[in-house]
Amino acid sequence: MDAVHPESEGSRRFSVLVDQFVSSSCKDSTVGAQIREELQEWTSIEDRLQPLAQRSHLVKEAAPASSALSQAAKIAMDALDAIQRGAPLPADQKKIQLDSLNALEQLAQQSN
Repeated sequence: MDAVHPESEGSRRFSVLVDQFVSSSCKDSTVGAQIREELQEWTSIEDRLQPLAQRSHLVKEAAPASSALSQAAKIAMDALDAIQRGAPLPADQKKIQLDSLNALEQLAQQSN
């Protein structure tokens, strides 16, 4: 069973928000706030699903994807924070985050 639908309405809406934010040179604070709100929701999904995974096989199957989403959202929040501070991430932190995102992507590809 495929528990994650990458082309869901939510992912399309988020993609549009990111496109709007980038096209504003990352200066549209309203769109930035909407992105932050979505990312905050995603960072907490793993914690919210853990108790349900104890009782549901279907939720348990989705646990790796929810964990990856939470981790990716945390990385994106760090990047958004840096953008809003007007300070780039240090090179070593950026490398660590890119390596983490690449690992998450590989896990996602293996589970499909």
